[in-house]
Amino acid sequence: MSTEAPDFSFLVIKQAAIVETFADALARLNSPIALNLDGACSLDRQVAQNVFLSTELERLQAGELDRQRVKELDRLRVGVLDQILRLIPSVDDSDLQNTNTRTRLQQLYSSAFNEGRKQIRQLILQVQDLQLGLKDMEETRRTILDIMGREQGKQLQLQEDIMAYVWTHLGGHQVEQETYRTNLALLKSINQQSKLTGGGLQWIYLKLIDYEAELKEMWESMVDAGIVTAEDGGGWGAGGYGETAGGPSSSTPGSANGAAGAGVHKKYGFSLQGEIDEIKRVTIKLKAKWAQTYGKTHAQAG
Repeated sequence: MSTEAPDFSFLVIKQAAIVETFADALARLNSPIALNLDGACSLDRQVAQNVFLSTELERLQAGELDRQRVKELDRLRVGVLDQILRLIPSVDDSDLQNTNTRTRLQQLYSSAFNEGRKQIRQLILQVQDLQLGLKDMEETRRTILDIMGREQGKQLQLQEDIMAYVWTHLGGHQVEQETYRTNLALLKSINQQSKLTGGGLQWIYLKLIDYEAELKEMWESMVDAGIVTAEDGGGWGAGGYGETAGGPSSSTPGSANGAAGAGVHKKYGFSLQGEIDEIKRVTIKLKAKWAQTYGKTHAQAG
């Protein structure tokens, strides 16, 4: 049976690896804290630190199983060390040195962890203070906007009151009433003028119809008396002057009025120069016929 003590150095190596892992985690936790202590306290960096802090807290929360595993390893390590102490009759200097190293590492880890937890707590308090400050700023902004809205409403109401006062005391209603009366009188005048103009045109139209009918009757009387012939009429002969284009000729007095009215209606609104020229031409012929007839009668009497 071998009397050599078993080699448990692998346990020391495993413990050192565990301590190194916790040291790395502590370094990650201390990096934003160091930046904060160096003076990098801007809002963006604070937000980044908050994100980092939340991530690390989630990592620590998710690592609860790892902590339980570490506790089991510590318990196993203590049991193994007790077995080592029982198996080895005497402890040499190297064992004492390893024990002292382990104790110092545990103290260093404990102090570093406590310090990091304290820094994290301070950082959480700073974040809470910042959130309270932002909340106060938001309430102040809302209060300012509320005050500005009320002041704007007061200004608009004051303007409306001023305009109402000016309108009431400076005769605004009287001006409106006078304007209404003026416009009403103008409309009545325009309506009256329109009626007068329409009535005058209607009267002229009827007079022209009567005048043309009289001319036609006079012309027919002259034709019957032999003073002029029907061919000399031009306008009141065949295809009579008072008839519409393509319409039938009428020789009765009633139809003469209708034909004359149609002729005037055809030229009404444009010009009466044709009628005037026709009357002049007929008058000249009448004078010539009258002179000729009067000359023959006077010669026979002589």
